[in-house]
Amino acid sequence: MRASFANLVQSLNLTSHAVAQRGHAASVLRWTLLLVPMAIAVGTLCAAFLWSLDVATRARSVVSYRICEAACRRPARNGVIAVSSAFAEWTT
Repeated sequence: MRASFANLVQSLNLTSHAVAQRGHAASVLRWTLLLVPMAIAVGTLCAAFLWSLDVATRARSVVSYRICEAACRRPARNGVIAVSSAFAEWTT
């Protein structure tokens, strides 16, 4: 058998290889179309969680500051600052 491009195509069976690769490309495209929207949704939910965590942390800092501010205005009894009563005063 003589070495030629036609013999190479016949011996390697490039047509079936191209068909197999087309199936693989379709599978990759299908998974990509499935995973990209899912990644967008998960990323959005993670960002929303981190944003809400930041809001909660800032709100807690403000409340803690106001509780301490109210507690410091009250005289301490036996060296103890009444934080619970200061919190009750602040919330009402």
